[in-house]
Amino acid sequence: MWRCLVIEDEPEHARYIATGLRELGHAVVHCRDGVTGLARAVEGNWDVVVLDRMLPGDVDGLAILATLGRLGKKTPVLVLSALSAV
Repeated sequence: MWRCLVIEDEPEHARYIATGLRELGHAVVHCRDGVTGLARAVEGNWDVVVLDRMLPGDVDGLAILATLGRLGKKTPVLVLSALSAV
């Protein structure tokens, strides 16, 4: 069983991702905004983080990713984005 952190503000997307991971037997924690997601990502030991690129508030997905990198966290991160360009 993996410990999965899902940081996604769209309720339908988050529910779909979390349900799929739970059906596979993984433990899932869901955060709806970047501030909460960043705190949970830094505090916990996660096997994987599923991270939305665009989040409400002052902390977006790239800021979370950069912070994890600066802290030396080696957790794999899957970044989700609806952006059509980099």
